[in-house]
Amino acid sequence: MKTKSNAKNRSYGHQIPASSSGDAARDPGRVLFNGLTSEKTIIEEPSPAAEALERLCPTFVSTDAEASFQETRRYLDRICQEMYYKLHVNNYRINYETPVVASTPEDLVWGEDERLEILLPLRLPQGNTLRIQPEGGPGLIGIKIPAVRQKPPTFEKDPLDFLKSSKRYVSSSVTLKSTWKLVNNAMQQISARYESDLTVQQVEINREAGSIDVTLTVTSRYLDTQLAAPPPGKSDASGADDEQDPVSFAIHVEDAVPEAEEDPQEEENVEEDEAAEDDAVPDILEPGIPATVVYISNRRRRGKVPEVTTRVLHLRFMPVIRYPSDEHAYLTPRPYSFGSKGSLGQDLWTVQYSMEEALLMQSLSRADRGLRLRVWRGLTEFCREQPELRCVSRDMLKHVMFHLAETEIDLVGIRWQRANLAHYTSDILSCVRDHMRSGNLPHFFYKDVNLLQCLQLHQRRSAALKIDFYVRKETAFVRALRRTVAEREAKQLDAKA
Repeated sequence: MKTKSNAKNRSYGHQIPASSSGDAARDPGRVLFNGLTSEKTIIEEPSPAAEALERLCPTFVSTDAEASFQETRRYLDRICQEMYYKLHVNNYRINYETPVVASTPEDLVWGEDERLEILLPLRLPQGNTLRIQPEGGPGLIGIKIPAVRQKPPTFEKDPLDFLKSSKRYVSSSVTLKSTWKLVNNAMQQISARYESDLTVQQVEINREAGSIDVTLTVTSRYLDTQLAAPPPGKSDASGADDEQDPVSFAIHVEDAVPEAEEDPQEEENVEEDEAAEDDAVPDILEPGIPATVVYISNRRRRGKVPEVTTRVLHLRFMPVIRYPSDEHAYLTPRPYSFGSKGSLGQDLWTVQYSMEEALLMQSLSRADRGLRLRVWRGLTEFCREQPELRCVSRDMLKHVMFHLAETEIDLVGIRWQRANLAHYTSDILSCVRDHMRSGNLPHFFYKDVNLLQCLQLHQRRSAALKIDFYVRKETAFVRALRRTVAEREAKQLDAKA
């Protein structure tokens, strides 16, 4: 069965505005294909490769995916609200603007191994501007961030000496360490505040991605607790105190469940208990009582509550700087494997387009019902388990997918018509093999940036030979996929045991 695409109302998206700095590496004519709405689709026939990829990266039902996305987004909004106040007002004088969730809705649904990206835009000191230097590597820009901490007197013992830079500027590595310290303290405070509903499992620095990776477990009761507003006078960066006294509120949490018929004999006792408890619970507490106190209604005490769900969230906090000449770009601390070893190496930042990539992901998901995203995530998991293909990162596969989708749309002139999951997987692997052989994989937004420049020649040759073997022999690729699926399922069973 085929569905015809509307050829009269084709919209291939909008153009990225040209950079005001006149950067020759930026292509102002690059077209984002976020206007895709439909494509010719063919119901694919089952194949061994497709079945293995589906098991490696399972597909979610639309209703379950929507519910999962809504719940996860509520968790993220709640965490960002609490993180913002703790990161905005702190004793380290490192302030951030409002956190931004950069992940796409598909990233919030697919699998537990996906990291949900939360951008933390760095708030620079007033009156200071960025000092941009020439590029120092593939996609790297030298940025001088003015130091925000003054050197303490010699008689004072500063516990954060390792976070300071020895120069007048803060390097990207120092910024990453400072962000880890702040995120770790903030998450520990939130976990202590909601001890029974939120547990922080791990907070670590990921130098390969230039981020802070956090793994935590939350329950649905965490969403019922109302977020306490910050005390008056603490919302600004200066942290000046206000003369007004904070007032705490106690909120009655009611459950949206139908009331069951109660025994008439117990009705009088229940009314007496409710009257006694209502007299003891004021709506507005006296100043000084903690604002985290939440009073639960009698229906919850009697056990008539919805089912409590537990969710494991993998968060990725990325300290970023807004690029002055491009509103779509962010600068993140350089990956550990990139950059030169000179004096400029510690001040290098990587140009990221997280928000624009999210738009492209949404466009591709709407256009082909998530086919490309399934292939991308399946191959990402597959390459992680193959020793020869570990150099093929998640971002490399993403840019290959973007280039292939743009080629099918812009050059061929027709919308991409999917054959089946295995066919598109073969196309992706073939493109990766060709890029590995040539040693050049251009950045989707910066043509002059080569994403393979960080790889050694023997790594590219080994990856190209292995991928070519899988492309020519589909049976070997299917066996490797099944072996990867079996190992992953065994690890999951061991973790549950």
